[in-house]
Amino acid sequence: HVIVWNDYLADFTRQYNPNVSVVNTAIDVQRYLLKTLSDEDPEGRVIIGWIGTPVSFAYIATLENVFARLSHRYNVELRVISSEEYRSQNIRVSNRRWSLNTEVEDLCTCDIGIMPLADDIATRGKSSYKAVQYMGIGIPVVCSPVGLNTTVVQDGVNGYWAATPEEWFDRLSRLIETPDLRRQQGAAGRRMVEETYSVQAVAPKLVNILKDVGCS
Repeated sequence: HVIVWNDYLADFTRQYNPNVSVVNTAIDVQRYLLKTLSDEDPEGRVIIGWIGTPVSFAYIATLENVFARLSHRYNVELRVISSEEYRSQNIRVSNRRWSLNTEVEDLCTCDIGIMPLADDIATRGKSSYKAVQYMGIGIPVVCSPVGLNTTVVQDGVNGYWAATPEEWFDRLSRLIETPDLRRQQGAAGRRMVEETYSVQAVAPKLVNILKDVGCS
């Protein structure tokens, strides 16, 4: 029996094994606390956040021209949570060293989460875990409409899809300019995580699958 986290992987896997279950990626909502007013930037900047490994820095770099335009118009900062530092000539960057103990605290300092991706066989199989993390702390997501992102992020509800530089600039600008929209979409994202992408919601399904295949 094979357990995967999206239909793209499930369809691929069924070529080799018909016994496949899709189980959503999940976070522990008891650990992922909601962003509060005390987490706001003391200098009034809107913080665009990204979390991940350095191998994915190339995806952030595709937005450099967008960052340049945003920085020219708004008081913004890019916050990167990773094991290495990301550098940009186009936007102010604050790097936070990733740690399991501080990742939620660092995420809560962000106002908008981003998940830019290329569209290829690797990214179509991704779990959209970044998006779930952002939604878990109650902030909106702007993401590339690739793979599971189009399911996890409901365009205009808990975030936006953005496929072109102009769309990235437009969607980020809307959220930068409208704090109430950020709060509204962030709350919708948190509800979705609690219902569908939380350990609390997903664990019973996983346990039942393991019982059915004879694990004890």
